[in-house]
Amino acid sequence: PEGDDEDGGDKGGKGGKGGKENVADDGGDGGGKGGKGNVGDDGENGSRRRKGGRGDGNSKGLAVSMTADSTTLKDGIRILKNRDDQKYSKVFSVKAPGTGHVGFMGTLTISRCNEKDITGASGDGGGNPCTAVCGKAKGGKGQLDACYPETEQMAAKYKKEFFDPTLQAKILLPGHQGACNKMCDWQKLKCEKEMHHCTMVLSGCSCEAQQGWDAELVVTATSEGAAVEDNYVVELEKGKGNLVAYSGGAKESVTQTSLLNGARFQAETDPDKSGWKPSYQHVIGMPIPKTSGDFVVVKVRFTIKLKWDEKDHVKKGKFDTCNPLVGTQILLSSGTLPGTSSKTDDKAFKDSKFRNKVTQNCYWRGPGCPYVVEEVLALSELPSNPYATLTINIHKSCVKNNDYWHVEDASMQIDIMDAELAGTLAPVSGGPAVLPVPEGDDEDGGDKGGKGGKGNVRDDEGDDGGDDEAGGGNGGKGGKGNV
Repeated sequence: PEGDDEDGGDKGGKGGKGGKENVADDGGDGGGKGGKGNVGDDGENGSRRRKGGRGDGNSKGLAVSMTADSTTLKDGIRILKNRDDQKYSKVFSVKAPGTGHVGFMGTLTISRCNEKDITGASGDGGGNPCTAVCGKAKGGKGQLDACYPETEQMAAKYKKEFFDPTLQAKILLPGHQGACNKMCDWQKLKCEKEMHHCTMVLSGCSCEAQQGWDAELVVTATSEGAAVEDNYVVELEKGKGNLVAYSGGAKESVTQTSLLNGARFQAETDPDKSGWKPSYQHVIGMPIPKTSGDFVVVKVRFTIKLKWDEKDHVKKGKFDTCNPLVGTQILLSSGTLPGTSSKTDDKAFKDSKFRNKVTQNCYWRGPGCPYVVEEVLALSELPSNPYATLTINIHKSCVKNNDYWHVEDASMQIDIMDAELAGTLAPVSGGPAVLPVPEGDDEDGGDKGGKGGKGNVRDDEGDDGGDDEAGGGNGGKGGKGNV
């Protein structure tokens, strides 16, 4: 399959002076210096500036981590022959924000190593564990024959066993076995050879916890019995995913199933040119209730079905592999979004404090691809007249004019949470969303933005060059605010 040329992306703007209060969610009341933002959004080139990059943060009844474990990012996730429950890699960690019933949700994206990643030909120039770990041998790093074979043909060439890495992820409370329900246990996804991005969403997990207990989202990879070597790894994609812990109960819950602009949309052709901006269709949305509480949880589930014109994708009886990249994101706005779609450099994307992306390819010949997108935010961070909109873009360079996609079984649920209430919100439906999906595009990162500070984020999606995460407004004189 094709790989992703993952360039660095855009440098962020410079933040104002920080106040005493560290506001991690939005660059905040005193933003500190802005991040470099190096977000290698594959394929949707260009820069994207956003006010105050959302990062780790806590508020009453809520704890959020979007900062992945540095060792796992650097070294990758070792592929074992079979799963060992004592051998796993940590991805995110938070502390339980309350005592009693605590709910958790988590997302992570893994890339298997392909030829470009291993040899250093991808946009990051070999700055990934596929090059430095999997491709390392006596002759140095970046050696294709040192890593596990990408295809069965390569396996035969290098006399190795071919396998598709199997990913398993879970949410655990170290030292507190039995505190959590079965939805927190291992969830499984085979990252098939046609894939490049493999996304897992863990939902419906809850535990009986004490405030301050550690919680971790962990992952392991296996060959399911095939022969492996010590250097075999998969890569944790930086800039995607999170772990959220919340306590309390739903004070108000509302659901929307009506679509905003119909169910059928035309897929986009990625021209593979710098500066191209994809259009995200406004699919389903509703106002966030103006109810007192502590934070809001927004969950959307839907299924994508592709209707490709076979005259463009079947040659001499053979089906092509034009399996497009699906990008989804919930946007937060003041009032409804104008128009029927938004480009990634529009104000709608720049201003939204909802930042969690779910990106994964979909088989054009398959029965449909299920997706889940979840967001959580303190009520104090909401704009006036808050409105949540699910947006979707589907693109690939091989898409033709008569290729369309449909949305089915879409449902948006919004819960206003109160940390003092007993219980917790009910999930839209239990379990993870794991998608059998194929390859990504060869997609570059974007244009340079303004000057920025630190904070690299690599987003392999294919939106655009990257997020310029500037600091917030000028605070009073004091300590630096964390962006």
